[in-house]
Amino acid sequence: MKRSRLLACFAAFLVLSLAPTVHAQPTPAQLDRIVALVESGELTEAKIRVETLLEVYPDDPQLKQMSTLLAQQLKNTPKPPTNPALDRIRSALSAPPSSVEPLPEALSATDRLEIETLLQGAQLALQTSDSSARADKLKNLLARAVPDTARISMRSDWLPYWQTRAVAALELKDWKQGWQAGQALLRLKALESETPSLRQVMTTLNVEGWLQKNPQVIETAAMSKRWQPWLGAWKAEASCTYRNKGDGYSTSTGYQNQKITLSIGLIENEPKVQVTWLIDTRDSTWRGDNPSGYQSTSSTNIPGKSTVSGRDWGRKTTTSNFSSSSRILNISLGDSGDTLSIKYESKSDDTGVATVAENRYMLSEDGRQLYILSKDTGQTRESFARYNGSLYICKDYTYFDAPIIVALAKQN
Repeated sequence: MKRSRLLACFAAFLVLSLAPTVHAQPTPAQLDRIVALVESGELTEAKIRVETLLEVYPDDPQLKQMSTLLAQQLKNTPKPPTNPALDRIRSALSAPPSSVEPLPEALSATDRLEIETLLQGAQLALQTSDSSARADKLKNLLARAVPDTARISMRSDWLPYWQTRAVAALELKDWKQGWQAGQALLRLKALESETPSLRQVMTTLNVEGWLQKNPQVIETAAMSKRWQPWLGAWKAEASCTYRNKGDGYSTSTGYQNQKITLSIGLIENEPKVQVTWLIDTRDSTWRGDNPSGYQSTSSTNIPGKSTVSGRDWGRKTTTSNFSSSSRILNISLGDSGDTLSIKYESKSDDTGVATVAENRYMLSEDGRQLYILSKDTGQTRESFARYNGSLYICKDYTYFDAPIIVALAKQN
């Protein structure tokens, strides 16, 4: 059977279905969605929708003939490739009507356009094999403004709309969007539906805990789950000693010790951090028989007070001190949850000049180390493999060696 004949038959069904809605037959909107699927070439999706409607209206002659025509057409149509990872999205796109009876008033043209736009956008996301690109498309769908009608309507026409938004939220692990969609589905009595795909979505929302009435409970659980691998104390301590460093005219010996502590906690769903970095340096230099030396101590606290003090004990002439104060500007995790950013402002107590800086960390695969992301250590887990689990390296400078801490270890 040619496709044009199949479309003509569906168009005829649509014309016949324009009579007032009764409970014993499908609504015009339901048939209209099937015709749209056939016109776009989505015969398999149309067949699924027809068969689901037949479960609700088993004696409807129009649906029976539609089923026969689609079955004949699909025999000569190659099956499209499938992606099991996207089954939930596919189920949402073929979502059947709920048991909620539609209200007599018709959907506005604007509302219908928004529903069709969302479903078409989900189809495009479904066809995208790249997970990152697919996630971006789903985010764009959820970023669309929800029509005011969709927030209060009891029409079953809105069910595929909210089901699709729920599936997108589940894929993106976006509890706020998932909670909003779940509340709308509950209002539309989705729990009373016997449709497998819809019940699967509702079950998944329930497993995630997103069907609760109080969103603060969900937010607390989501925040705890997201931040759990990061919570606690992380530490590293490193020392480097050196001798016979020099340029031929002088000789230097000494050592430098560094200690970094990072504490991370959650207080009222807000992440809190405290960074402490201590550096102690002692250096002795000889030029012939004339010794000189320098001792300095640095204490950095974010947020809090930071100080640096130094003394040239060889010449016994100067003592230098300066201090600054810092405050946290922002604490955030990356989209994947495996990177941490701490942005802070540091202001000199002497000059009042303020600078903004950022500390970034990456969680190791086993969750036991935090890699310090910098130009010295690189930006990927693979780049840390060369350190073989060591928390630091000794940097070879011309006159001295200094430890470079590349990772922090989690404390039990």
